[in-house]
Amino acid sequence: MKETIEMGTLTKKELEMMNVLWQSETALTASEILKASTNRTWKDKSLHILINSLLKKNLIVVDGFKKMEKVYARSFKPAISQTNYIWTHLTSGLDKKKRRNLIEEIIKNFDQEELSVAKQIIDKCIIQ
Repeated sequence: MKETIEMGTLTKKELEMMNVLWQSETALTASEILKASTNRTWKDKSLHILINSLLKKNLIVVDGFKKMEKVYARSFKPAISQTNYIWTHLTSGLDKKKRRNLIEEIIKNFDQEELSVAKQIIDKCIIQ
């Protein structure tokens, strides 16, 4: 059984930053986040406030340090995958019956290929 993650709702600005980190294949420094955030609604000055907020919510972690010209900068990566965040956000506060109803509704909208993949995943989980 998977561990449940308790998290608050992300603000629009926090979600924008998380999307940048989720799309990156490597951990990013603050300046790299700024460069990668082309369609952001937040200002450069808000960057450290957003980073600290996401650190406090345990949604990002410090991955290490990168040399940036003459100084070292912390690099950040998501502590939770995008799909895990979405699932946790969707099911937060739902009892088992409502979760089953949600799963059923999702499955009803699958095409044949998605149904086949879902069946393989279910079969794999049952064997474990």
